[in-house]
Amino acid sequence: MLNLMKPKYFIPVHGEYRMQKAHARLAKAVGISEERTFLIDKGEVIEFRGGAARPGGKVPYGNILIDGLGIGDVGNIVLRDRRLLSQDGILIAVVTLNKATKTIAAGPEIISRGSSTCASLRHCLRKQRKWWRRSSSVALNRTCLNGRR
Repeated sequence: MLNLMKPKYFIPVHGEYRMQKAHARLAKAVGISEERTFLIDKGEVIEFRGGAARPGGKVPYGNILIDGLGIGDVGNIVLRDRRLLSQDGILIAVVTLNKATKTIAAGPEIISRGSSTCASLRHCLRKQRKWWRRSSSVALNRTCLNGRR
């Protein structure tokens, strides 16, 4: 791509620093001088004026959290929940019940978030599905699904 584009200046921005350094070496190998290659860190500015490029100081930077609705508008409760999920995880059992026939229509589906997906977890989830199916069946036989016995 460097041979095709033949850039006057080169700023590798993808990957970790060591990857950027390797990319800069590649640029040098195809003829882009070291003086026209800039290895920059987060917040560093390169100014382009009058056909020349030079370092231009720094700007504030930081992580921006996105919750899917907007950028930067994540509240404290969302952040707290994300922190707890990252430490402990959550298991959610979804069982669809047929009120008319008092049977399980679908599931149970066990949803795991924030926990590993190793073989032991898969085994545990299989056991949980069996437990939920049994428990749901017992509950269906005891109630009419509308709160009356």
